[in-house]
Formats: sequence, structure tokens, C-alpha cells
Amino acid sequence: MPVQASWINLILKKSCAINFSMQKIPDLHLKAVAALKDFQKAESSLLKIIQAVDTAKVFLEMGYSSLFLYLTEALKLSEGQAYAYSNVSRKAREVPELQAAVENGLSLYKAQRIVPVITKQNQEEWISKAKELSKVKLEMAVAAVSPTPAKRESVRSVGENRISVKVEISEKLNEKLKRVKTLISNRKKTNASLEDTLKDLIDFYLEKKDPLKKEKRGTGGTVNVELRPSKVIRRYLPTAIKRQVFQRDNGRCSFKGINGKICASEQHLEIHHLKPWSIGGSHELNNLQTLCHAHHQFRH
Repeated sequence: MPVQASWINLILKKSCAINFSMQKIPDLHLKAVAALKDFQKAESSLLKIIQAVDTAKVFLEMGYSSLFLYLTEALKLSEGQAYAYSNVSRKAREVPELQAAVENGLSLYKAQRIVPVITKQNQEEWISKAKELSKVKLEMAVAAVSPTPAKRESVRSVGENRISVKVEISEKLNEKLKRVKTLISNRKKTNASLEDTLKDLIDFYLEKKDPLKKEKRGTGGTVNVELRPSKVIRRYLPTAIKRQVFQRDNGRCSFKGINGKICASEQHLEIHHLKPWSIGGSHELNNLQTLCHAHHQFRH
């Protein structure tokens, strides 16, 4: 009897625990539903704010050369989230109904999927599909209309001092790459790897085209950034002066944001006159600044 009683007590305890858990399940579900609504509301609010940031070019004032860098570096969003928010926010300016759909519960994920195909003319059709179809079926529907989505490149760390690069290239480019690989293998009298081939190609290009390397070669490896009066009286900026400015600014955009951040972008660099040439600004080095194209346009 004592053993039987103990089993009965154990069963009663488990039964009470199950009943208690069953009572809790509806509460947890309601909390999940409420959290989802809060998440959707926050997603929609963030989308609106990002649109305003993009329109007012706030990211440029803060020292970022693009909205994407602002989203990933300042807001700490993942690359996938940054792509989604930037793509949807810009498309929503063209098709306002897309923004309204996100406000009414359409997920950012699905909104991003229809960005390549949605227009003012077909917005009702695609917003309806985005709401009704599963993610897989929606992607298939988009692919049927837009079979060549934008190519995505990726660079990720795979170990100490090692990264993995993923990129799609054309067959023609691949044939050229294989030819260069063969030439390098012949020269080194060994089978060159793809990494060896890329290294030789990149080293060769930098040696021939990098303005910083050219300037160092011309000055024996020293940097000459002496501020001297310019004798140039025409609007065109001579290459020699451009090289000195690039060298002084280390080949990076020197724009300083309102929060003190230096842009430091190395892409699409241009020379900016602090005092415009049109109102008497000179080509002296202390009147010149290296800026990326985005910040150069912003300055003007």
C-alpha cells in the first residue's frame, strides 16, 4: 500500500503540473501575439525614420559615405537587415503603398522580396501576393518575373588572418582568369593556386595604378606634403598636385562628421576646394581636401 500510495501521489503531482502548464499556455500565446505586434510596429517606425535619415542625408553629416554603412556601423544592423531597410525605404518613396503595407503588418522580409518587381501600376497585385503567399512561393513568383536578381558578394572570416570571398563572375572573365593563372604558373614553374593568381594580379595593379604608391616612388618613399603657394592659374587641377593631396590624406575621404567621425572611405575619391575656385580659391595644398564623391556632393 505505501508503494501504491506513493505512485498515486506522484501521478497527482504530475497531473497538477500539467493542468498548471495548460493554464499558462493561453497566457504565453497572448504575450507572443502582443510581442509580435510590438515588433511589427517597431519595424514600421524604424523604416520611417530610416527614410527620413536618407532624405535629409543625415548619414553624410555624421561622416558615413552611404546609408548602408550608417545602418551597419552606427545602428549595428546586420548586412541583411541593412539591405532590407535601405531597399524597402527607397522603394516606398516611389510606391507609398508599400510603406502602408508594412505599417499594416507586412513583414520587412516579404516587402524586400517584392522590391525588384513592384511599381505604382502593379502595387495591388504584388502587395496582395506578399500577404497571401508563403515566403517560398513569393520568391518563386518574383523569380518568374525577375529571373536575374542582383548579385550578392560576401566576405567573411574563416580563421585567423583568413577570409572567404564569394562572388559570381562571367564565363568570359573566368577564361581570362584561367589564362592568367597559367601564365603565372609558367613563370614560377609551379602550379599557381587561385589565391596566388589574385595576389599577383592585385600587386601588379596596385604597383601601376595606386596614386599613393606612385607618389612614394617619385619621392623615394618619403611623403612630401609641404604647403607651398601654387603657380597654377587655370581651373584644371594638375596630376602632381592631386597626388600630393591624396598622399597627405592617405588616400581616404577626410570629411569629419558632426560627431567627430572621419569618413575614411577609399572609394570614388575627388579633390575639394575649401574656398571654391569660383570665388578666388587657389590650388594651394591647404585649400584642398580629399573627399569621397558622396561627401563632395554634400559639400556643394
